Amino acid sequence: HAQFYPTPEDLAAEKESILAGLVPGGTGVLNADDARVAAMAGSAHGRVVTFGEASGAQVRATGVGVDAGRPVFTVTAGRDSARARLRLVGEHHVTNALAALAVALDCGLSLADAAAAVSAAVPLSPHRMALTERADGVRILDDAYNASPESMRAALRALLAVAEGGRTWAVLGEMREMGEASASAHAAIGLDAVRLNVSHLVVVGQGAKPMFDSAVREGSWGDEAIFVATIDEAYDLLAESLAPGDTVLVKASHGSNLWQLADRLVEGDA
Repeated sequence: HAQFYPTPEDLAAEKESILAGLVPGGTGVLNADDARVAAMAGSAHGRVVTFGEASGAQVRATGVGVDAGRPVFTVTAGRDSARARLRLVGEHHVTNALAALAVALDCGLSLADAAAAVSAAVPLSPHRMALTERADGVRILDDAYNASPESMRAALRALLAVAEGGRTWAVLGEMREMGEASASAHAAIGLDAVRLNVSHLVVVGQGAKPMFDSAVREGSWGDEAIFVATIDEAYDLLAESLAPGDTVLVKASHGSNLWQLADRLVEGDA
């Protein structure tokens, strides 16, 4: 939302206003790993529960790891601990799971039951880190519902974790509502793809082209970075290039319509 909130501090100030809605006896649940969010505790007119990997978090994750792209961790609350193994793809979901666990515990669930529940959770909406393995051995990681710089980086890391050393394709489109930061934000993602050693970067659409430009300028890449103008061009390229064992990430803001490409890749529909 950089178009509307130019700095992280601006966005944090808007989020902080949520705490003003706490009813008497209500509880604010805050991320202890984000200094901006943790600082909001002073604005909460009620009880505060914190979660995160930070040592002071009341609901804390330790021993975080990834198995086939899916997070595993131990959650501790007070004297109780439980192991969680998520079915969601991407280490960044540990934070989401901790938030849910903190709310569940505050509502009276036991830690064991809450950990079992988050371990059983699956995506309920399409195009949100949906992992599909086709009959030909190609894996499609469809996260084309939305995109921001932070979620792009998280998705790239998830791509590498799922691939487990296999060939990777990051098919990325425009991040919308970036305002004046758009060009630099897209360029930074192109650099991230290079530095994370993604095998191939396919940039789709003029709005995302700074990703391609920055990847090429990085100097360590040549033919690994590809720019195409349309979804059809991207599909044709991938249909000709993908091989068994490849893993493909498809990600962009929803309005970029890259979810249509993800659907075609999952179906193998020419």
